[in-house]
Amino acid sequence: MRPGHNTPFVSKMGAVMRIRSAVVSCATVLWLVCSAAADAGEMYIVAHSCLPVTNDDVKSIFLGERQMIDGVNLVLVDNEASQTAFLDKFIKLSKARYEEIWTKKAFQEGLAIPKSKLDDIEVVQFVKRTPGAISYITSSPLFFQLTKICPRSNVFSPIP
Repeated sequence: MRPGHNTPFVSKMGAVMRIRSAVVSCATVLWLVCSAAADAGEMYIVAHSCLPVTNDDVKSIFLGERQMIDGVNLVLVDNEASQTAFLDKFIKLSKARYEEIWTKKAFQEGLAIPKSKLDDIEVVQFVKRTPGAISYITSSPLFFQLTKICPRSNVFSPIP
């Protein structure tokens, strides 16, 4: 308890560390820094460690033109908090057109419509535990303890 108060004292740093610990798991996640900036800041592509994804792959993956990489089925995840910025900057489509494309692909080609998560924390948690998962975030990769491991390929992984 804080001296002279009847309520327990919890530091902001302690709360941040508990949240950070809950988000970070031992599963490996790779992420790529995308060069364009989103409206709210930088945009980062997050992919499960089993995916050798490059920045050049992003558009074809999110338009459903690629369903596998190295024999691994892709699991697309849209981030509701930054979807509009992502579609504008990287896919060059409106949200309505993107949803129309995926509706057609679901009915005509039998593809699974991308899953949807509310924010960066949900996205990173899902990508870490789901082989083949790929998505995008706007939060600093350092918050999720992600770091660059290969300077020439823009591939990132959690800090050990």
